[in-house]
Amino acid sequence: MINLEDARNPVEELIENALASFASEKSDVTWYTFALYACPWSGWIMTSFDTEAKSAQIVAKFGKNGPDWYGEDAWGRFSNNCPDFQFHDWRDLELPHWQTEYEEAEPIHVRDLSGQDHFIGDENEAINGLAFDFLRTVLLDQLSSMKKSPFFPAARHRFGVQLLDSEFSQFWRSQDINS
Repeated sequence: MINLEDARNPVEELIENALASFASEKSDVTWYTFALYACPWSGWIMTSFDTEAKSAQIVAKFGKNGPDWYGEDAWGRFSNNCPDFQFHDWRDLELPHWQTEYEEAEPIHVRDLSGQDHFIGDENEAINGLAFDFLRTVLLDQLSSMKKSPFFPAARHRFGVQLLDSEFSQFWRSQDINS
């Protein structure tokens, strides 16, 4: 069974450690987007940072392909694909029991943060949906508690969650996070 509550603290630590280590190791770089990029059925989560210049470069390169190739909000277009970020795999977290459950259990048993049990066949998007909701909730909770953190740039910035090979992806502006 994958109990998402058991992964909450490790994911919170991943977020906080990634932000702190980036501020320390790349103090000369102002990041523009911070995101969690994950593959639940392979059991990994990584943090990614992008800069405004790199984001603009990606939008210029792929923007002609249409809105599926970038994100857009009130601040304009931005790169919303973590593998294209300047610092794609900054820190990562391995959750091997997620992969084991996916490969060995039939059906896959996932307990969400509310304690509800889900029994899923091998439908990746069903698993991705639960993982996405979990990661989004943990990231937003963590960011709300860290909103005045010195690890955040003074300039505008975004946060997001993206899952590998999935429709589950969302980015939001820092000002849209409730404190």
